[in-house]
Amino acid sequence: MSWFRGPRGQRSLLVLFGIGVIVYMIPQEDLIKGSAIATGGTGFRIEQHQIALYGVKSLPAKLECKRNASKVNCMKGTTSELSSQLHSREVICDNIKSTNQSLVYARCSSEGLDLAYHLVKSGWATADISLTDEYLAQEIEARKRQKGFWATYSTKNLE
Repeated sequence: MSWFRGPRGQRSLLVLFGIGVIVYMIPQEDLIKGSAIATGGTGFRIEQHQIALYGVKSLPAKLECKRNASKVNCMKGTTSELSSQLHSREVICDNIKSTNQSLVYARCSSEGLDLAYHLVKSGWATADISLTDEYLAQEIEARKRQKGFWATYSTKNLE
């Protein structure tokens, strides 16, 4: 490729590299808004976007939890609680990270309520401290008050 040799070719190559960096650095949609439908655990969909709440983990699918004096699948309990917060409300999500498979990790709120905060505080999700410790205090509170998942499983039961 003799075209890129010499000062003119090197400038051209530098310009192409600069354009590539700029295109790579352009953020994807920072805000995603709309009505949402819970799809499972801490995940939901707004139009074509599949969103997972940033900073929290869904409960394991095989666990059974107490909910209103009956036993339910813990993940279904999480989905139900999330669905109740999404129903007929506009959800606003701040895109934190996107994957190639069109999954968006985001901080989301519904009528000003931080959805991840709510799920952790109500005991239907756990803080993902590998990403952030932002929701750890709410998880500790939910454990102490035996909310949601923690009404069935104490910390001792999980060790």
